[in-house]
Amino acid sequence: MVKGESLALATPDYILHERQVIKTSFSFTSNPISLPVTQGKILRIDQYAAGGAFDLQALVGGHVIDILLDHPGRSLPNVMGGLNGVLLVDLRYIADQYEGAHTTPALIQQAVTDLFSENSTSKCWLYHPREVEVRKRLQQNLFVVQAGVAWQIEAPTQVKQPQPQILACKMCKSKWLSNPGEPIMCKTCNTHLYVVTGIE
Repeated sequence: MVKGESLALATPDYILHERQVIKTSFSFTSNPISLPVTQGKILRIDQYAAGGAFDLQALVGGHVIDILLDHPGRSLPNVMGGLNGVLLVDLRYIADQYEGAHTTPALIQQAVTDLFSENSTSKCWLYHPREVEVRKRLQQNLFVVQAGVAWQIEAPTQVKQPQPQILACKMCKSKWLSNPGEPIMCKTCNTHLYVVTGIE
């Protein structure tokens, strides 16, 4: 970076996406669910330093962002589960913007400054410390949706419970209340001939 200039780092959005497959009676449907881990922003960098296993480390208010500079042919290390966020910066931006016979050191310096401080499309998060927490919330959301859909699909239909009925004997015309499950028989004349005259 150029001495004396304020240091900035443009970071991209980081959103976790899952697709949930829902089985219905005769088909499958897909339901996308997303949760943001972090939103893209321009961070004010307190200091850049060479970073051991990483190409750079940016110190931002007590937090460290490890930076890997990506270029064709480079194999990237496994960076999952660390304490620091890991940002991948694609150096092809510089070649794409300032390739040509009239390239000067000043133009290359401007390309590097633009890449770090303004351009977020040439960067992606390989890991973010909030990723584990957001992934758990995303899985919980998937579980809730799946449970809701499973309930809708697998819940037994409510069978209407039989209600007590008012019966009238065809022989002696007496009436009585018959509860579900009781034998239906006139208590006056002991006959099974009856009609339903109402529901209690």
